[in-house]
Amino acid sequence: MDARVLIVRVDEGYKVRVFLLDTPTRSWLKVYYSKAFCMTELKAAEVIMPAEAKDALTDYFDTAGELFIFQTDVEPNWLRVMGFTELKKVLIN
Repeated sequence: MDARVLIVRVDEGYKVRVFLLDTPTRSWLKVYYSKAFCMTELKAAEVIMPAEAKDALTDYFDTAGELFIFQTDVEPNWLRVMGFTELKKVLIN
């Protein structure tokens, strides 16, 4: 499924959130303890491309208070296998 991957530095490490574009009320979250581990796992799982992982490792987005955004094609079941937690937005009518 077409998705966006957002990576931002937080106190606990690196927060990775994946949003499905066709279903914006569904997203997944995982926090990694280091940038290297985060990029290695996302690259190995083919959530991001090797060149994107390399760019993120050499970029100083984490010290500048910025975030990295990637486009990806990932299945929700694969995110669960990787240890991501699904966050569901509750819509109230």
